[in-house]
Amino acid sequence: MFNKRRFKIGILLFIFTTVLFGCHNQNDNVQVPKGNLFNVFMGESKTWELSGYEIELTPNSSKFGNGILTMKNTTEYSSDFFSFEVHATINNKVEVMQKHQSSGEQVNIATKKMGSIEGNELPSKNGDYISINELSDIYMIIKWNDQQGNKKEERINLN
Repeated sequence: MFNKRRFKIGILLFIFTTVLFGCHNQNDNVQVPKGNLFNVFMGESKTWELSGYEIELTPNSSKFGNGILTMKNTTEYSSDFFSFEVHATINNKVEVMQKHQSSGEQVNIATKKMGSIEGNELPSKNGDYISINELSDIYMIIKWNDQQGNKKEERINLN
């Protein structure tokens, strides 16, 4: 009886030890990426309002977009030309991160869903990848023709 009890206690200790030391977190050796990976931006100018603009940066990819650009105080505005460019400073150099242009027939530009663009990671000076914290001076330039055909341009600082 005493040997059976010892045997059972030995088995329980073995199982407990195996579980305790054998099931450690397998992510212990994984390096956590530096800085933010994802952020949502907004901003406005005299005529325009931007909401929900997303930037996602990972060690393997980058994604910009999905914002909604809305003309203030109107739901209808026809124009034969509209464009936007999103800029950011990376490694002390201004880069265009996303752009779109449409021209030709008159279309309503009062609300524009921006879509998104995906690509490779953005390398930093030291060969590592760029985090959102390393992007600076993020802004959008919007150009359009008013209803009299005059060219208009405004800047939205994204924050």
